[in-house]
Amino acid sequence: MDKQIDLGGIFPKSDPLASVTTEDVGPEIAAALKLTAGMPKVTGALLETCRAWIRRYIIASEEQAVIMAVWLLHTYAFDAAETTPYIHITAPERACGKSRLMETLEALAAAPIRSGGMTAAALVRCIDAKSPTIFLDEMDAQLGGDKEYAEAIRGILNEGFRKGGKFYKCDGKSHQLREFNAYCPKCFAGIGQLPDTVASRSIVIEMRRKRPGEIVEPFRQRAVKDAASPIKTELEAWQARGVSGQLRAILPAPLACLSDRQNDIAEPLLCIAQLAGDGWLQRLTEALQAVFKAASVEDGSIGVTLLSDIRAVFDERNTDRVSSKVMAECLYEIEGRPWADWNHGKGITANNLARQLKKYRIGSEKIRIASETVQGYRRGDFEDAWAQFCPIPPKQNGTTEQAASLLAETSFSNRNTTPSVPFAKSASNPHEQKSVPLVPVQTGGNAISEVRI
Repeated sequence: MDKQIDLGGIFPKSDPLASVTTEDVGPEIAAALKLTAGMPKVTGALLETCRAWIRRYIIASEEQAVIMAVWLLHTYAFDAAETTPYIHITAPERACGKSRLMETLEALAAAPIRSGGMTAAALVRCIDAKSPTIFLDEMDAQLGGDKEYAEAIRGILNEGFRKGGKFYKCDGKSHQLREFNAYCPKCFAGIGQLPDTVASRSIVIEMRRKRPGEIVEPFRQRAVKDAASPIKTELEAWQARGVSGQLRAILPAPLACLSDRQNDIAEPLLCIAQLAGDGWLQRLTEALQAVFKAASVEDGSIGVTLLSDIRAVFDERNTDRVSSKVMAECLYEIEGRPWADWNHGKGITANNLARQLKKYRIGSEKIRIASETVQGYRRGDFEDAWAQFCPIPPKQNGTTEQAASLLAETSFSNRNTTPSVPFAKSASNPHEQKSVPLVPVQTGGNAISEVRI
């Protein structure tokens, strides 16, 4: 069990900069010094304490604990960010600790409110009035119940992801249209998949049941409240020191291995990790890569999954031409994919394949393979769709495209299947992605922003 970090002395009772006067450095610099002194150390200590807090009561991976620790600090400074990443706690079965994890996060989060039994109208008014951290349990039941309520919840989540997001509702006896602020941190738990629009705004934390021999501390409400109180006091003090202003000045480099939406999700957390320094930026980067990679297959649409599997067929066979019939046969053979279940279990056909690819403006044509002319597909016709919808992340020497100096500071399965038509052999040339170089800008020895060149 991780030992909780002692925060004693991190927030000294006597301000070491109390002797600095406005006559010495001017009013603006004096105020900035008082606010920023020791912030990397304070931020790092709070992150470590929150990480240990989670693993004190929950069986979670190191990557999950790191992400959730940074998210807890984000709830105290979400006003500094353009987006707020949602935490989606899920599990393959019940009794895997989803609700317990929510309680563990709720104990430290800023202004937490659990929405159990709350109507959609009450929820949107609560967010508008209090800007809290919302915790929604049993999301599968809520989204699968009353249709009007489910649509309202979905609307609140869709609009509340980005700063300035509004939810519109008819209000009062006169049914006057009114806008409500929907932007605030949110955490929800449930079994099953979320609507695509909500899932794309979320970081998935997949829980599992404890194995024999795995032990965590019992979660007793009174004891947890007492243990959480001093940590919350320090988190509130961190917030009061004007950390939001410092976070607004930080521009972390996007991670090349993540999509644009995933980088939108990651950016507020990367800002906090960069402020902390001492390896937290690298730890968070590695954690995000692992968690997003684990969720990528499940989050993909049927079309994106099909495109990815077609690329796997071309790659495995090392060919640039495949007949429609053989492509359908190869897709059918991929384990864990839905293609064998199509047509009431008969499997995907060449006609099914053609209809699915039509929306990507990809069509079959007459191609020559060996001595035969058949209807089929050319690899080159897929390259643009692959680049847009399922690009392969570029290989990296490190875990992030952040400068090295900044980091220092701060199935396709084998089968015995013989295709009915031979494949033509050729070499493939996948697209390469290049990132824009970034230069860290340093203040007082700690990198806090970057400039593109």
